[in-house]
Amino acid sequence: MRKTLPAISCLLLCVLAIPGCYESLTNIATPDKVVFYDDLAGKYQAVDPGTGRLTIEKGVGKGKDKTYGYKQYDEKDALANKGTLWIIKLDN
Repeated sequence: MRKTLPAISCLLLCVLAIPGCYESLTNIATPDKVVFYDDLAGKYQAVDPGTGRLTIEKGVGKGKDKTYGYKQYDEKDALANKGTLWIIKLDN
């Protein structure tokens, strides 16, 4: 009986915690929290053990004044990923 009590407690905790985990449709990148740093744009090369490179451009996407566009290249210099990047200030 004593071994089943922790197992049942753990199972109950998991069942109660799962409904609280969901993808939010609310964007946290609100204009009052998004910050922009001019000197962040540029080309970045990974160092060992990393491979590939990353380029960050100014003003790409919706709300161009505070966004960055990024492109990630693999070790063979082929485009692996690209998108829009926001820097969010969470606190002082």
